[in-house]
Amino acid sequence: MASHQTWLRAVSTHGFAFAIALPVLALAGYVAAGMEVLARAQTPGWTAAIFEESGFEQGMADWVYGGEARTQVFFLVLVLAIIAARLGLTAYRRKYKTAALHYSPGDALIELRPGATLLESVRASNIPHASVCGGRGRCSTCRVRINKGLEHLAPPDEMESKVLARVTSSPSVRLACQIRPNQHVDVTAMVRPDAGPSEARQRPSVGQGQELDAVFLFVDLRGSTKLSEDRLPFDVVFVLNQFFAELSLALEETNGHYAQFNGDGLMAIYGMNSNTEHAAADSVRGALAMLKRIEALSVRLSDELSEPLRIGVGLHAGKAIVGSMGPPASPIVSALGDNVYIAARLESQTKELGVPLVVSSIVAERSGIDFSGFDRHTIQVKGRDRSIDVFAVDRPESLRQ
Repeated sequence: MASHQTWLRAVSTHGFAFAIALPVLALAGYVAAGMEVLARAQTPGWTAAIFEESGFEQGMADWVYGGEARTQVFFLVLVLAIIAARLGLTAYRRKYKTAALHYSPGDALIELRPGATLLESVRASNIPHASVCGGRGRCSTCRVRINKGLEHLAPPDEMESKVLARVTSSPSVRLACQIRPNQHVDVTAMVRPDAGPSEARQRPSVGQGQELDAVFLFVDLRGSTKLSEDRLPFDVVFVLNQFFAELSLALEETNGHYAQFNGDGLMAIYGMNSNTEHAAADSVRGALAMLKRIEALSVRLSDELSEPLRIGVGLHAGKAIVGSMGPPASPIVSALGDNVYIAARLESQTKELGVPLVVSSIVAERSGIDFSGFDRHTIQVKGRDRSIDVFAVDRPESLRQ
């Protein structure tokens, strides 16, 4: 079961080892004490002296031996009763076919626990399922889409209705922590259990900083303010975590380095471990991977989003100072310089030009990718005297890599 409590993961291994070791050590101590008693009993008169000192009488021995026999019979009957109950339960389930849950993704068939919530049944089968609030109905991250069996579920209570009203109007969407199915049901999880931006960081040897000819990528989520309207804070965070997870995976696939994020966007660097041509080509591939992944994420969250997620990506290349920056306890590898600033401005130009991707002519030339089918513009960078030629890519899918 995936846990959102990091401390539990940290102590679970040591706790499990302790739980195994404690009874083993206790039994070992019992055996050691018994062996010592047997050894001392070989000394003439030692046993008689112990009996006399403790006031032992023969009637006590008869009671102990009789109790031992009764205890053995009791535990034998208990074990047989457990086995019989297990066999009876198995036979009952075979005859009456206990309700099952068909769970996606993974196409798993799960046995529903009587009286348990859907979330409890799923996790009891060792399948991770998101639930940021711990299954208390205070967020909607455990929500599922009911594909079959909705008619057999009790209607949502007041608490569940309030949560669902903030994220969807579809009656087929329910909270896994609040429903207790007792008949066959088919569901699809609507939130990834492992969501959260992974740190796909390469650790280059740039030390305190060096001048590097690289490619700088800026990406920003459009309409992030609207995304937070009429939505629970937990849910906004979870959507953004999925958003950043997809961007991080795109960087990891294309040799990009995540440098920093600004709330609803991020900056990445290409070329810290490759030449400028490879860096430029990788950066274009990274931008296309981001656009494709965010489009797929929008499809997955279509029931909860009033409109698809959209991003703008700007790419520019040139020299900048790249190095370890920030507080000593938590530094990051980032970049500073005019070319970094220009890349950020190109990202903002995607709004003005109405396209998802703006690529400087420098990146286009170095990448070896044909941009001739797209409009070329000369733009003035705010705060700078020089202008720059860019390509406004309105159909990223048509780029030939």
